[in-house]
Amino acid sequence: MPFIKYPKMMNHYHNKQINEHLEYNPGCKDAKYISQIKYDGSNISLIFNPHEEIKIAKRSGILGKNDNFNGILDILVYYQEIIDYFQTISNLGQCSIQLYGEVFGKGIQNRIHYGPDKYIKFYDIRLNGQMLTLREIQDNFIWELLKIYWVETYGPIDYNSTFSLEVPEEHEGLVIKQYNRVNSNDHLLRFKKKNLKFEEKMKSKKSKKQKETDPEVERLKELFLPYINENRVKSVFSKEGEIDKPEQIGEYIKLVMEDAKEDFELENELSNVDRGKLNDVFKTANREVVKILQQYL
Repeated sequence: MPFIKYPKMMNHYHNKQINEHLEYNPGCKDAKYISQIKYDGSNISLIFNPHEEIKIAKRSGILGKNDNFNGILDILVYYQEIIDYFQTISNLGQCSIQLYGEVFGKGIQNRIHYGPDKYIKFYDIRLNGQMLTLREIQDNFIWELLKIYWVETYGPIDYNSTFSLEVPEEHEGLVIKQYNRVNSNDHLLRFKKKNLKFEEKMKSKKSKKQKETDPEVERLKELFLPYINENRVKSVFSKEGEIDKPEQIGEYIKLVMEDAKEDFELENELSNVDRGKLNDVFKTANREVVKILQQYL
């Protein structure tokens, strides 16, 4: 099985997108749901294929054999039991498995203190390319072993109860996802609810208008610039690693801007917006990204 990137999740307030998902996947509303703690770290995944060496991946792709992303090669020494278990399952079952987790702790993000070391919590599994629900994981694997390494999980509850869940103050947020599958052809619903301190969109601020400034450009700036902030930059770091060389600035500007634009276009009606004026806004935003990135160099 090749590497499959972990899907980007909607936010709990993306009502239009969630409702569209439910319309096309009606079984999702009748399913039970769980909530999982969202740790403030970096996405990592382990890929097992029958009788092959394990592959390690960050959010955007497979790591090189000697790429010690966030110290992952040193950390995995302490997770040999779970690695051996999944490799055995892959070999015996002639199946491919991608195990998703979060590496967090000392030196990673540094917004929450998790202890004196680095750790991994796992939260999702693909079996032969298909993402499993927790119910399916419990049916296919030895849950008594897995739960030792699994992220804290609560539920199951009904769909309508998910929106009243409160995010624990000491964590980045919650991930809310289906516990079971009602219709076999439904795409699983999952979304996140973040601690306000870690939101990647800040409150809009009125920009200082200059002489002869186009009011439409100013309006668009007020809409888009709140998406450019340190939390979003940290989110990119969690996927790609922190910037450490000035030559990387161009690459990281692109990554941050792509992430911001994706959320911006999801949450705003832009069909009648002049793209030339929007590009002027993006140029201003690029400069704001540079200011944030320079703090890490």
